[in-house]
Amino acid sequence: MIGTELLTHPVTFKRWTPGNPALDVRGNEVATFDPDNAATLGFMQPGVKTELRDGQEVVVAQWVAFFNPGINVPNERDRATWGGRTLKIVSVTQEEGPQATAHYEIAFMEIEGGPS
Repeated sequence: MIGTELLTHPVTFKRWTPGNPALDVRGNEVATFDPDNAATLGFMQPGVKTELRDGQEVVVAQWVAFFNPGINVPNERDRATWGGRTLKIVSVTQEEGPQATAHYEIAFMEIEGGPS
């Protein structure tokens, strides 16, 4: 378990909603994401940040967050918001301790300036 004094970042998970598509301006189905009722406290750690320039500036940032057991675990189709950022969930890893789940590590990706 992670000490609660380290869990200082409120992350709101937005759950992918199957069977409830919305339509974009061209009439194509797009996924909808319903936010959780309350934020989940975790610890956000920055990872790699890459800037791409091919006719437009795109910044791809990676983050890893740590959460204690007992959270409503998201999956790779879900999204998250934190500090004004919208993040894609890349992976969810359940880290095991000697007798139970120690914590969850969730990898996120943020894309700025380009298609998401």
